[in-house]
Amino acid sequence: MVTLTEQTSRAAIKIAVVEHLRQWWGNDSLWLCSIGGAATKPPTFVNSAPLRQMAQAYNVGRGIRKNKESMVAELLESKLQGWPDGLIERAKIVKQTAQEACSKDYTRGVLLSGFTKMFWFLKPAGWTMYDRFTQKALCAKVRNIDHYDSYYLRLQELDFDGTMEACRKVINGSPYDYLWPERILDKYLMLCGQQIETKSLDSGWQSDHDFLLDLWSGFHDKDVDNKVDALVEAIFVEVKDRPLFQLHRTTVD
Repeated sequence: MVTLTEQTSRAAIKIAVVEHLRQWWGNDSLWLCSIGGAATKPPTFVNSAPLRQMAQAYNVGRGIRKNKESMVAELLESKLQGWPDGLIERAKIVKQTAQEACSKDYTRGVLLSGFTKMFWFLKPAGWTMYDRFTQKALCAKVRNIDHYDSYYLRLQELDFDGTMEACRKVINGSPYDYLWPERILDKYLMLCGQQIETKSLDSGWQSDHDFLLDLWSGFHDKDVDNKVDALVEAIFVEVKDRPLFQLHRTTVD
C-alpha cells in the first residue's frame, strides 16, 4: 500500500475540485439538467443529442455505432426503473447493460468505462465512473475477478457511501453546493492513477489550474481562488484519514 503525502494529497484534491468546476461550468451542468430534467420526472436523454455530445466529450463517442445513439439511450433508460441502492448491484447493472449494447451491435465492443459515464448523468448520486487510471489508483487486483468488478468491490470496502456522504455535507456548506463529491473523487483517483505511471503529480496540471483560477477571478468571481482553497481545505480535513482518499494499490496473487 502506498499513501500519498499530505502535500500531494491536498494538491490533488485542489486539481480535482478545479477540474470538476471547469467541466461543470462548461458542459456537465447543462447535460445533467437536460438529461435529469425536473425532479418530478424520471431522467431521460430526451433524444440522442445529449448522449452523443457527452460521449464525445468523454472520449467514448467512437464506441457508439452511427445512428445507434437513440437505441443506446432507450437501453440505458430501461434499466432505471429497477436501479438498485447498493454500489455493487449498480455496477452489475451497468456492466450487464454495456454487454447487452455490444450484443445488439449498438457499440463497438463492451464500453464499460463509457457506460459508467453515461449512467452517471442519469443517476449521479451514489455512483462514480470507472477507467483505467481510477482502477490503477485504488483497486486491489484479485485473482479471478476482472478489473472492473474488483474496482467497485474496493470502493465498497473503503466505505464509498460513507465517504461521499461526509464530503457532500462539506460541499453543501460551501459556495459551490452544486458540485458532486462522486466527481471530485473520480478526478482525484484519475490523478493518483496517473501518478502511479509517471511517479509524480504533474506540476503542469497545477500550473494550468492555477491559471484557470486567475482567469475566473477576472470575470466570474474575484474571490474564487480563496473560496476554492477553503473548500479544498474543508474536504481535505474531512477525508485525510479516510482510506478512500489515500493511494492504495494492493495485489493479491
